[in-house]
Amino acid sequence: MQPQSPPWRRRLGLCLVALSVGGAAWAAIALTAHAHRIAAIWLGNGLWLGIVLPRPKRRWPGLLGAGLVGNLAANLIHGDGLAVGLLLSVCNGLEVLVSALGLARPGALELHRRGPFLRFLLIAVGLSPLLAAAIASAGLYALRGQAIGQNGLTWLIADALGVALVTPLVLKIGRRRLWRAFTAAPPAKTALLFAAPIGLAMLCFWQTRYPLLFLVPPTMGLAAAELGYAATTILVPVVGVIALVATEMGRGQFHLNAALSPEERLYMLQFFLLANVLISHWTAGVAAARRKAVRDLAELAKTLRVEASVDPLTGLANRRSFDTALARELASAGAGEGPLSLLLLDLDHFKKLNDTLGHNAGDACLCRVAEVLRRASRRGTELASRYGGEEFALLLPGTDAASAQRTAEALREAIARLTDAGEDGAVPVTASIGIATLESGRSLDPGLFVASADISLYEAKRAGRNCVHAARQTSPPRLRIVR
Repeated sequence: MQPQSPPWRRRLGLCLVALSVGGAAWAAIALTAHAHRIAAIWLGNGLWLGIVLPRPKRRWPGLLGAGLVGNLAANLIHGDGLAVGLLLSVCNGLEVLVSALGLARPGALELHRRGPFLRFLLIAVGLSPLLAAAIASAGLYALRGQAIGQNGLTWLIADALGVALVTPLVLKIGRRRLWRAFTAAPPAKTALLFAAPIGLAMLCFWQTRYPLLFLVPPTMGLAAAELGYAATTILVPVVGVIALVATEMGRGQFHLNAALSPEERLYMLQFFLLANVLISHWTAGVAAARRKAVRDLAELAKTLRVEASVDPLTGLANRRSFDTALARELASAGAGEGPLSLLLLDLDHFKKLNDTLGHNAGDACLCRVAEVLRRASRRGTELASRYGGEEFALLLPGTDAASAQRTAEALREAIARLTDAGEDGAVPVTASIGIATLESGRSLDPGLFVASADISLYEAKRAGRNCVHAARQTSPPRLRIVR
């Protein structure tokens, strides 16, 4: 259990919540000059919801109460009576509570993913503002006789925009993930992708001569795709504030048509910002999903490459890996980079062990022998592999015939010690080993080189098993002996 914060710290935190939510509500009202003083973008609820969502439910009552006080103070400062101010504040609190309850589930805050983002849109940007708008507009009609439809629509769009713009940013800040916006790309590219949409938004909304609004969404989409979701949570609110301030000051794209009324310009602005939110966030989510899919495919390809080159029972390299390494090392030996030795090892009487003790015991024996081979291949260029069945191969680049002989004898003795311990019951298992060595500067076909080691292995078997035999030369046998 985490230690409880001191009471003074909790009270200070609630005061900061009240000031923050109240300040955001006051700013949203102050930035709006249209009728009924309902903000074009209601920033308070977006900030409020972003504070409440990540906290435990036991802390929600205090946070909701603090936000309610902040909202009420902002409304009273702007001239609302106590009844109207209380009505609007309670509706805002209800909106935040319904959104928090609807999103309080594991993974709901991962808004860069498609599922959580759609749920966020449905509940926090759609249903909760709609419920609060219906109650608030009905209350304003009862208290002031104001039109229900006009107030309800303005409330709905303003609150939806505030939540869509501010809540993702607050969540990123609270979870300390905002730094990802500045690490997704090289610094120069990051600076350019941040500057482009902000600069174009300022160009569009601080002049009323040229219709340039079409330039903003593509640059926002490009930044979202390249820099990721964290950058989107920064850029979307910044562009929104630029557009809102400029429009309220009588500048920007929505003042190009003088025939539009202030309310029509407001709706045009709101729908533009809402479309910008949806496009940017959706693009960031799709790009993130694509990057994850690429990473997953790369990991899968890596896994498949490993599985294609490894024997599943023993964990040694398989026949395919052996053939590839053999061709490479033969080419190196032919180029004069050193001698090459090959040890072919076959377990004696292995069929009898399987028939007597069962295949599980046989598999266990193969794994123990594989471990001996793994320890014997000390250098990175040496390759131990399962050649097939109970037959193994050890490829030794840079190893001459004498060194290969010593290695083979050490292997034979190590395997004999394993079986002497009685781990395979009453059936002892030993190994016969054949050696082939190719001198540096000589060339030989891989099949012929393996055949030379194979005939040496046959000679070891014929000499009584549990022994080592080395080929006198690397010329191939006339016939491959089937043991």
